[in-house]
Amino acid sequence: MLRHGRVLGSASAGFADISAKRAILPSTVFDLASVSKQFTAVAILRLVERGVVKLDQPARAWIPELAEGKPRPLLVRDLLNMTSGLPDYTEAFEEEELPHVDNPAVARWAASVPRRAVGAAHRYSNTDYALLALIVERASGRTFADFLADEVLRPLAMNDSRAEARPGPSVDPARARGYRPRGASWVESRLDAPTVGDGNVYSSARDLGVWLSRLAAGEVLSPRLLGEAWRTGVDDRGRAHGYGFGWAVDGQTVSHSGSWNGTSTYVGYHRADGFAVVVLSNDESFDAESLGETAVRMARKAR
Repeated sequence: MLRHGRVLGSASAGFADISAKRAILPSTVFDLASVSKQFTAVAILRLVERGVVKLDQPARAWIPELAEGKPRPLLVRDLLNMTSGLPDYTEAFEEEELPHVDNPAVARWAASVPRRAVGAAHRYSNTDYALLALIVERASGRTFADFLADEVLRPLAMNDSRAEARPGPSVDPARARGYRPRGASWVESRLDAPTVGDGNVYSSARDLGVWLSRLAAGEVLSPRLLGEAWRTGVDDRGRAHGYGFGWAVDGQTVSHSGSWNGTSTYVGYHRADGFAVVVLSNDESFDAESLGETAVRMARKAR
């Protein structure tokens, strides 16, 4: 927990590697799952700041594989707000197929499947953020992992953090292995896939404290674009849907949770009082989101 960048308290329990009895530390690296999406949004917005990408340009400018949107063009903004109408690729493929689905394959698949009307409603879709990472790569001429490292992670000295498609066996001694409960014991749980953007960003509690503090301080994005990221989007009928650019927006609280094989994560930030919470677990059954939201509520009441 932090307030205005100052650590108020931290706690850790359990093992990053059960068989090796390696304890979880503030520097332990976790698979962020969908918390990765805020990093993808920031990568896009860095390109927007430079005028390379525009929020209201058709996504087909960068992903020509996509079919024309209906009843209007699919915009980069739609991908960020998840109003694209595209279905979620992670729900369409069988689990044994996912390790073979990379970002270009997601684009080809998205071009071939039925979809809802663009802008009609917000529907959570990992497809949108896999496509955004592909835009980052095509617009920058770098891999998503390299762009994120060069433009965001290294300048912030987030040395525990990285994006990595298909990370493979955990050769990083700082990385937590993922688990799921089986009766009274634990079994390792992981499903590595070569997609990035919707997931596959890795970080530690230590680094995420830096991330939230520096982001809120205006050191990552301009105030205008950070305001866009932390403002709820609207559908084409003007209805607010509570999702910004990689953040769920609830009044002054912006947050995101993540859940995947072997990981459960949450980050939350209350803008009015600068209070931030990071919850990371390598137990996929653990409800990191509920714990994080409870911490934010309690901190607000204590004020």
